[in-house]
Amino acid sequence: MISYKEEQNKFNFRVGAIIKKENKVLIHRLKNFDFWLLPGGRVEMLEDTKKAILRELNEELGLK
Repeated sequence: MISYKEEQNKFNFRVGAIIKKENKVLIHRLKNFDFWLLPGGRVEMLEDTKKAILRELNEELGLK
């Protein structure tokens, strides 16, 4: 994963997908989270953003 700390801040390189169908947007909430998320996740080292979002959609939703 691509992340680094600078003083009190932490940067995580992440991707997220907006999936829209019939005027609705797909979001989800993980157990024990009190907020909603777009499907996505962290980018691996040397992985481009397109491959990262496709991998994350496959991992989280089983989409190819």
